[in-house]
Amino acid sequence: MKKLLFLFAAIIFCSQLKAQNIKMFQTDSLSKIGDDTTFENIYVKKIADDSLSTSSVIVIKKEVKLHYHANHTENIIIISGEADMVINNLLVSVRKGDMINIPANSLHSVKVTSAKPLKVISIQSPHFDGKDRIYME
Repeated sequence: MKKLLFLFAAIIFCSQLKAQNIKMFQTDSLSKIGDDTTFENIYVKKIADDSLSTSSVIVIKKEVKLHYHANHTENIIIISGEADMVINNLLVSVRKGDMINIPANSLHSVKVTSAKPLKVISIQSPHFDGKDRIYME
């Protein structure tokens, strides 16, 4: 079931890319992103974007504070690590292979629970320039 879910997410991810700029990513190549541990807590590497979506690999060592995106939906696929996510007051434990959909205006936060950082693919739609992140503190 997890393999089917991951395959479905990968198909959606790849179908959002422009035909002339198709980029293929294998989980082995994505798993190396963010292995440089010199960042303090959060590392973001954009891997694809157009007017409809922005895809990034995000590595989190500790946590992401409570926030929301007023104009963006975010889909997250867990590549490695484990964490507790709070999404609109619902606690969800996530691990490798899980996929989470976070609709626009949904409060969410992340607390890493594994010894190694949490590494995810984040697909934001529409195009995300980083400005639509509203923290609650």
